Amino acid sequence: MYKTPRHLPQLLTMLDDIPANDRQIAKHLGLSVQTIARYRRKEQAPRPVMLALFWITSWGERTIYADLFNQAMYARNEAGALRKEVAAIRQQIRLLEIERQHYADAANAPSFGGIRPIQQTPSFTHSPKAWNFGGWSFASRKTNSRQ
Repeated sequence: MYKTPRHLPQLLTMLDDIPANDRQIAKHLGLSVQTIARYRRKEQAPRPVMLALFWITSWGERTIYADLFNQAMYARNEAGALRKEVAAIRQQIRLLEIERQHYADAANAPSFGGIRPIQQTPSFTHSPKAWNFGGWSFASRKTNSRQ
């Protein structure tokens, strides 16, 4: 939901700021020209009408532009911070890869550079039965030792 302004300019000030006549304003708001004339005479209107008028004045436009500018600056700063974080993580991975080169590869050694291709594909004589435990998949092979 959009934030509504707490303080609004006076009705006559807003009507004078809008570059349209009363007929055009009434049509835009879905009101009659007589209603706009009555609001002018009383120098007040219901708050929903005041809010609708506010957003088509120069003050409303500036409020929208300021909010958009602030959101864009926030997004730009957040993207810059994320770029720095990605660069730091990539540097850490490079250092870990260099350090890992000094050790022999173990079966459970971490791979920071990607997945290495399997050297030999196992062959199954029977189709494996698969189990799934919380996202981990396991396959079992039935072996017949009496063949």
